[in-house]
Amino acid sequence: MQTPIRKLLSLGLIAAVSFCGNVSAESLPAVDGANGKLSLSGVLGDNDGYAATGSYTVPLSHQYGLQLDGIAANLDVGGSEEVGVLGAGFHAFWRDPSKGLIGIVGSYVSLKDGLNADIFQGGVEGAIYRGRFSLDAIAGVTAGDVIDSDLFLRTLASYYPTDNTNLQLGYGFQNDYSSLL
Repeated sequence: MQTPIRKLLSLGLIAAVSFCGNVSAESLPAVDGANGKLSLSGVLGDNDGYAATGSYTVPLSHQYGLQLDGIAANLDVGGSEEVGVLGAGFHAFWRDPSKGLIGIVGSYVSLKDGLNADIFQGGVEGAIYRGRFSLDAIAGVTAGDVIDSDLFLRTLASYYPTDNTNLQLGYGFQNDYSSLL
């Protein structure tokens, strides 16, 4: 006898196989070529902080890619309290730019200077592309030495009114908290 979770996983696997199955020889690559981005940001005032984030993406084959992410930050959380943040993550995925994306994700974040916490996340991600509209979702498990293991969900709807303008609305849920993103 199948449990409801087994049925859901079976349906998800069937949907993923049928979604990924019809790749034409003329389809666009998952990743056009190795590329990266780097962002430096900071805040001045009573609660100073700075951060550097980056991503590097490479094609693994025509329809598969890998993205590596990183963050280093120092945040003033009030008074003389500061928190150092170091983190890394990955996305391994199948992608057809005319259809969507399916992949697995994982991340690790270390909080230092008084908090001394390690947080891990792992899960699955997916996206559906329809012209100038896309719908993205990621779901998985968060765990760490100062938090209880819990499920998380993040969704994001995006619309491109022009090639260089992206309007987004998202929703996130984790540890009994939800928010618009």
